[in-house]
Amino acid sequence: MVSRPKLRVIFLLYLVYAQLLTSQNPIFELVNFTADDGLSQNSVYDITQTDDGFMWYGTNDGLNRFDGAHFEHFKVKTGDGVTRSNVIFSLLNYSKGILIGTNEEILYFDPVTGVFLPVSKVLNGLILPNKIGINKLFWDSAGILWILTIDHGIYKYDQKKKMVEQFLESNETKSKVTSIAQLEGKIYVSTEDALYRFDESFRKLDISFLEGRLNMRNIKDVEGKLWLAINSLGILIYDPTSGKLENFNSMYIGGHFPKDVTHVINDKNTVWLGTRSNGLLKVDIKHHTFFNIRAGDKKNELKTDFVLNIFKDLQHQVWIGQSGGGVARISRDVSGFEIFRPIGSDRQDKEDPMILGILDGNDDTYYMGTLYGGLLYYDRIRKKHTYYTDPKLPVESKNIYGMTHQDNTIWLATWAGLCSFDKLSKTFHIYPDDIFGIGTQLYSVLKIENDTKLLVSGFKGLIVFDLKTKKWSKCFDTKNVLGHKKLVIRYMSERADGDVYMSGMEENFLIYNYKKGIFQFYPQLSKYGTSRCFDEDTKGNLWIASDNGLIQTNKTDFRIKKVWTKKDGLTNDFIYAVAMDDAHFIWISTNKGLSKIDPITGSVSNFNKRDGLQDIEFNSAAVLRNKKGELVFGGINGINFVQPNNLIRKYHVSIPQLTNVKIMNKPFLSDTCFSAIRNITLEHTQNFVDIRFISPNSSSQDDIRYFYRLDGVDPKWVDAGERNFVSYTQLKPGNYQFFVKAIDRMGNESLPNEQLRVYIKTPYYATLWFNLFIISCFVSLIYAGVKYRINQLKRDAISEKTIAQLEMKALQSQMNPHFIFNCINGIYEMIISKENDNARAYLKDFATLMRMTLENSKKTLISLDQTINYLTKYLEIEKLRLTDFKYIISIAPDIDLTKSYFPPMILQPLVENSIWHGVAPLKGEKIVIIKIYQSDKKFVICEIDDNGIGINLLKAKNKNVNHLSTGIENIKEHIVLLNDKYQMDIRMIFFDKSELDQQNQGTLVKLTMKIDSYDF
Repeated sequence: MVSRPKLRVIFLLYLVYAQLLTSQNPIFELVNFTADDGLSQNSVYDITQTDDGFMWYGTNDGLNRFDGAHFEHFKVKTGDGVTRSNVIFSLLNYSKGILIGTNEEILYFDPVTGVFLPVSKVLNGLILPNKIGINKLFWDSAGILWILTIDHGIYKYDQKKKMVEQFLESNETKSKVTSIAQLEGKIYVSTEDALYRFDESFRKLDISFLEGRLNMRNIKDVEGKLWLAINSLGILIYDPTSGKLENFNSMYIGGHFPKDVTHVINDKNTVWLGTRSNGLLKVDIKHHTFFNIRAGDKKNELKTDFVLNIFKDLQHQVWIGQSGGGVARISRDVSGFEIFRPIGSDRQDKEDPMILGILDGNDDTYYMGTLYGGLLYYDRIRKKHTYYTDPKLPVESKNIYGMTHQDNTIWLATWAGLCSFDKLSKTFHIYPDDIFGIGTQLYSVLKIENDTKLLVSGFKGLIVFDLKTKKWSKCFDTKNVLGHKKLVIRYMSERADGDVYMSGMEENFLIYNYKKGIFQFYPQLSKYGTSRCFDEDTKGNLWIASDNGLIQTNKTDFRIKKVWTKKDGLTNDFIYAVAMDDAHFIWISTNKGLSKIDPITGSVSNFNKRDGLQDIEFNSAAVLRNKKGELVFGGINGINFVQPNNLIRKYHVSIPQLTNVKIMNKPFLSDTCFSAIRNITLEHTQNFVDIRFISPNSSSQDDIRYFYRLDGVDPKWVDAGERNFVSYTQLKPGNYQFFVKAIDRMGNESLPNEQLRVYIKTPYYATLWFNLFIISCFVSLIYAGVKYRINQLKRDAISEKTIAQLEMKALQSQMNPHFIFNCINGIYEMIISKENDNARAYLKDFATLMRMTLENSKKTLISLDQTINYLTKYLEIEKLRLTDFKYIISIAPDIDLTKSYFPPMILQPLVENSIWHGVAPLKGEKIVIIKIYQSDKKFVICEIDDNGIGINLLKAKNKNVNHLSTGIENIKEHIVLLNDKYQMDIRMIFFDKSELDQQNQGTLVKLTMKIDSYDF
């Protein structure tokens, strides 16, 4: 009979063992890809990854490339007309390409051009027999290529010496070579029934396997030892130093032990084993445990249990090539999110998993408020949980939000009201608020330090409960704030000197000092809606979880520094809870998972259900930081223990590669794959460019955020989110450079892509030379046009001058007959009066005057001296005709008669008009006075003054005449023509002197002309 102490020890050992197994089974995501997803064939023999991040798979039907979203298939063709085998058993990276081992030969594949080449064209001296099947290709640390064949033994190719050697080619071994490994610089090769080590040649090792027929399929170096995969024995571990052989089954604990192992890979503390009939095993060599991943129809299960190949990529993802099951990818091996989800005894029917509040107990135990299940107790070490309820209490008491400790009592803010739970007796008690009616539908409760009071708040407001008297009272409120405000508080935390920080529904954030009875509100925060939680860091920041983002404030004056939203990388703006971890990262729970913020760099990492979260939705203020430094978040489907130290990982993010380029919505044609395109030259009409890209081999493309920039268009990086394409329209001619980079959910960032240069040609009509030609032609045309216009203006000016002169001569010719007619009448009157002597003198002077008239009529202007001489001759003639007639010509001394000019036939008609119509009808003395003077040195003024009958009397005597004489009209027209053509500014005014002075009679004519030099 086993003693009770021994049973206790056995039980504890079992608990430790169970805990160990649980802790070593990480959360992961397994995704299968088959022919239905685009894979050419479902048997994947080998896997590799090129430096650009693309995954490559060798199958029974050629080579496949995978970018994380799409497969591209390459048939084995060399362009020499020879039919090649598409059965690819081995892939090995070499010189930016891939060495391909088929069941007939070795080829070289160029990923840029998609062309297969005979291996001899890239590896000089590597010549093998025809139709030689390749089982495996292996580069050792010295740069030696080892070629394991199907039935020709093994070949060693020295690239430096360009030499090939063959080993194990005997009939006993040539078809039995199975695997190769390198351990401490030594090459080991396995055949089906023996292990060999290479020392200038292969030497069979003397190992006693205690088995008649072995069938050894694979060997791998693991921590200084060789793991031997033997179908009949499983895994044997061989120590070359001691020669000791150990059995895996006796060293490791797990599920189904491996037997028919086909492939082994080593990844630090983990070894992955692929089998023919037992699926995949993940082995923890540190803790000597393992677990199985088997085939099935559920999530995280393989398609088949027959594993052909295993590969670990740069993103720390494991790829499993399956026989008939395609390829599987294991990713998100995230052990930083531990889930607790209450499940019934049959492990099918879940109990109430909705966690509304969390309270830290002792020794890694927790109390949780639920939606309808009551108080949930969880012992994390023992993996046990219990629901506590009291059927005597109202059913709403099972709806529990906030909680607080007081010795062995837990005070619960429930929808039924304030309740207590005794941890020792496991009993409940309720304390109704029958006085104020506030203490129901509660959200939060806070035990005031060094006092016996609870601050309690719910849907109906804020109130105080005295733990000593068990009575309710109103809050100390000096300004009666609560008299007109209903404060609904979702979360409270006490600070120094009586200050209690509060997250509220309407007021967002406020401070209540229960000692002073003072409330402080912050209007700048209220516009962001309800606040549900807050936490502060060591850098002077208070972080407030609100319905419209995470508010970062200065905790001294609560000035807003920043509001973190989806624009900053968060998955959601509705923030439920916030907490800081020991590394000073800020964690928030939202409607779409958890997010980690680095306040220094601004980077954001987002986590969802695939990372091991209880669900994507969490609950208000359901958060705590336990004694281990872990963060605990409550949600709609349980809680997560966040272990930040297990999440600090730097992953390789592949540089985004181009997967498609379209020009004007048509595919861009190129001799190389899109990822290798570096330069694109387009016509100016091809200015619509679509570019599609991807960060190859990401565990989930939904978690990759892309940033792109087209120099010349985008001034800075454009955040495209999960969108992996961009379109540019109406690009102007010029040079452009396109860049794109990727950031994963952990904040790991890729390098930018090798720049894509896009050159859009300038149309001929927009080139510099064409523009210069057009400008020169335009200038020439302008020059010719201007020159033509100048010449035309000159011609027009000459024509106008000529016309003006002709017009003036025509007017003068009109005035001359009028003058001649008057003179002839004068001679006629003298003859009738028998004044023959006077007639002869008159006729002589008339002839002289006519000669002067003809000469002056040819000119536009004549000097004032000529004008006075002409007037004097005329006045002398009139003096012969009239009795009692005299004239006076007065010229100012400052006028230069030879340099002052007057138009001809202007003054004479005016003087003539004054004589014939003004003074001639008078009986008695007849006087005409001509004055010529200068005004302000700008004008020459000529006044013609007579003592005749005047204009008014003349018009009265001649009622049938409505105008002055024809000579006066001709003068006016002459003046208009001179002013218009030559801008001479001549003005003429007539005055009846009786209007100026009633004692005077006669006419005064005033002629004004601007002093200037005229070019005629």
